[in-house]
Amino acid sequence: MTHQEFTERVNLNVSPYYFDHYVHPVYMKSELDKDAWCKLWKRNGGYQQAYDWERMMRTSCSDAIDKHVKRIDDLNKKIEELERENRELRTRNNELEEESKNMTSEIEQLIEISETYSSAELRQLVIDKIGFKAYIAYKIEHDKNIWAMDKEELIKTLTA
Repeated sequence: MTHQEFTERVNLNVSPYYFDHYVHPVYMKSELDKDAWCKLWKRNGGYQQAYDWERMMRTSCSDAIDKHVKRIDDLNKKIEELERENRELRTRNNELEEESKNMTSEIEQLIEISETYSSAELRQLVIDKIGFKAYIAYKIEHDKNIWAMDKEELIKTLTA
């Protein structure tokens, strides 16, 4: 018996899954013809069994769907939170890049001033701020004079 034949005989459309797993296997074990088997199925509470099973499946599916919907909502909230945090971090990063550019400019000005006035105090201030390697790299890159104290520090750094 096909699903369509069953539906026409009992006047109830069950899900294909219910038919394939609960109706058809029982029918196939029976020696009754289709009409007799369907009458017996109706008389033995088949409608109620099918209804109860379908309702249980819908409830089960509904619960699963509710869980997935909640999980999706939670993930969407997390995405929104991470996007907001990302925007804040990008803003902060832009601010820090701007501060870094300004600081680099100020350090370069201090190096230029220390060069112009041969100021060991300014030189030391710059080294304290950016480190000797960055200081000496700037001087080399910009063809600045390497002072005797720069050479001594460079030798110490290279031999350490």
